[in-house]
Amino acid sequence: LTPVTLELGGKSAVVVAEDCTGADLDVVARRIWHGKIQNAGQLCVTPDYALVPKEKVGAFVESLKKAHKEFWPQGDHPFTGDVPISNIVHPTHHAHLVDMLLRTKGKIVFGGDVKKDKGIHPTILTDVPVDDPLMDG
Repeated sequence: LTPVTLELGGKSAVVVAEDCTGADLDVVARRIWHGKIQNAGQLCVTPDYALVPKEKVGAFVESLKKAHKEFWPQGDHPFTGDVPISNIVHPTHHAHLVDMLLRTKGKIVFGGDVKKDKGIHPTILTDVPVDDPLMDG
């Protein structure tokens, strides 16, 4: 017998509780953003989407943007700053992700920039329906 480790990651969700308020939301967003950008989001446990009470979506998005600025201060772009993110490993996978981003029915509220040689800027979308191509990915 040969020991095997299976990567069974998939569409990992994050649930933001109704009672999450103020500074707590900033901490939650920072931890989620770190989990998402770690290894350019290419980990099996990377959070792919967040379930957030409707009345908290705006504040949550602002907290995510704030977290992004903490990771890339002085407006450094994630592709060119002192702490650049890595590219998507394979050109076919990059093309697939770009295609899903172009076909999404969700609203891009942050990021979405695509770099020719396999990079995609960290992106936040809202109002993504369950049957969206991004949820299928």
